[in-house]
Amino acid sequence: MSVFLVIPNLHVQRANMLQAPYLYAPAPVFAAVMAAHALGKRSDTLVDGVGIVHQRAEPIMDWWVREGRERTWLNVSPVQFRGASWIGERSATTDYASTNKRPQGLAIQPTMTSHLELSLVLRVTSPNMAKVERQLRHLRLAGGVITHFGKPSVHETLAEALHRIHGGYWVEEAMDVVEQRRKQGMDPITAVLTRGEGEWLVPVNLGFSVISSFEPRSGTRRHPKTGETLLHAYADNAIGLVRYVSLGKIRQRLEEGGALPLWRYRWRHDRLFVVHQSA
Repeated sequence: MSVFLVIPNLHVQRANMLQAPYLYAPAPVFAAVMAAHALGKRSDTLVDGVGIVHQRAEPIMDWWVREGRERTWLNVSPVQFRGASWIGERSATTDYASTNKRPQGLAIQPTMTSHLELSLVLRVTSPNMAKVERQLRHLRLAGGVITHFGKPSVHETLAEALHRIHGGYWVEEAMDVVEQRRKQGMDPITAVLTRGEGEWLVPVNLGFSVISSFEPRSGTRRHPKTGETLLHAYADNAIGLVRYVSLGKIRQRLEEGGALPLWRYRWRHDRLFVVHQSA
């Protein structure tokens, strides 16, 4: 029998906001779905759907004043963190910052990060609550460290689960908007990046499109238990659209008998892996 596991008020420190090299947004949809499934595997809990409630985002930014002859304005830029080690061989001549041979001359890695707060609703079977709490303390989300979370709880219905969460926005798929815009003659990029009218739409990464073969490569991940080199492939981001809906409207939708799909992952074909919503 499926139940709903609520993990409220996850505080994530320095989560990645770069959805793609050309796009940043503090909505870690793909990362949250995959983190939830990783949690399920580590805690011997079958996860069959993920709901995301986004409650807070604090982008880590630099602010400074620029003064001109006639006016003064405020500049804003993402904080850039220096790399922790040399790139390539351990030599300043191979590092991006090769003209600076001092330790503080290590390369800056282009990035944009944010402190996040969100709550997750997982549809699960036979949750092992002791393992769930233990594994949460070691889980990362969008590359960020989980520094706090509320007491996980189990509920029989999704409506009951959502009443456990206080405030925030339900993140739901909005690819129907993209399809409608495409029918109106928009190109794919414009259809995803155009602002919504009367609704809060956010372009985010929803998966990856494989652009090379799967094969062992040096420097890639290894199996955590066997140490075996895992197959690796190069990929491009698959950018989609999501909609932010207030939790109050979502509760009302459920009370009126409406459906509330959850996020799942799948291979759409052998070259495209995405997260999507289904009942």
